[in-house]
Amino acid sequence: MRIGVTGGGGFLGRSLVIELTGAGHEVVVLDEREVNCWRQVYGRAFDGDLKRVFAGCDLIFHLEWSGSFRQAKEDPVGTRQRNLTTVHRVLDCVVPVVFTSTSLVYGGNLAHPSGEEEDVAPRAPYGEQKLEAERLVREAGGCAVRVFNLYGPNSTDPAQIIPRLITAARGDGRVSLNGDGLQKRDFVHRIDAAKALLELASRKVAGNVFNLSSGIGTTMIDLVNLVFAEAGREPEITWNPPVAGEARMICGDPTALKQLTQWEPTIQLSEGIRTLLAHPS
Repeated sequence: MRIGVTGGGGFLGRSLVIELTGAGHEVVVLDEREVNCWRQVYGRAFDGDLKRVFAGCDLIFHLEWSGSFRQAKEDPVGTRQRNLTTVHRVLDCVVPVVFTSTSLVYGGNLAHPSGEEEDVAPRAPYGEQKLEAERLVREAGGCAVRVFNLYGPNSTDPAQIIPRLITAARGDGRVSLNGDGLQKRDFVHRIDAAKALLELASRKVAGNVFNLSSGIGTTMIDLVNLVFAEAGREPEITWNPPVAGEARMICGDPTALKQLTQWEPTIQLSEGIRTLLAHPS
């Protein structure tokens, strides 16, 4: 297959391109960052001629997204306009699309992992915009994949907790936690996530939505203790007041994806943390 990838030079995109090319696909990447692929067009999805870029493609993975969680909160109108305009332009290519959404479409107060139709209630503009984009893609015959907390080497996202903890474990050992530290999150290694997306490339998934998750909720205090135990150190924890409205549990039920593809994570969180600690900073 010839497969297009927007954002193929990003954190997840690079691993996806490796998996796709390793499986023998011709991969066309649209990104400003250089990627090893069959063909690359340098730029961003919101300023290119997408029909030309992805001519001849059988599928497009739309990973690019303009603006972080914080930027969407600070400029909800601007980020929504840029991102939904891009989604429309990708869909105008009239090629099946797999769109990477986010776990932040969930409200996060269930006592068990969320299924795709449960607790869908975004709490901030970032999740609202992703959910709106999901609907556009699914209505056009594409597929949405709700990616939970990704981690792995070479993360450039300062909002991710695992890179912050790795830095602290290598440095002064100081960590800040909110409330009681019992908030649960679901972590997936980016290599496992890329393999899951690869599995969808050859499936009929029109109109569907899937959780890309481990199904395991890890509390923040357990995560801190795991990282520091692997580093052979003790953390110095500062306890902050609870954050108003913070979700207690954001964890996804991966059953639907597993039933369709037989995919499941192969890199356990402890193994992933150990590898990160051994990886040069």
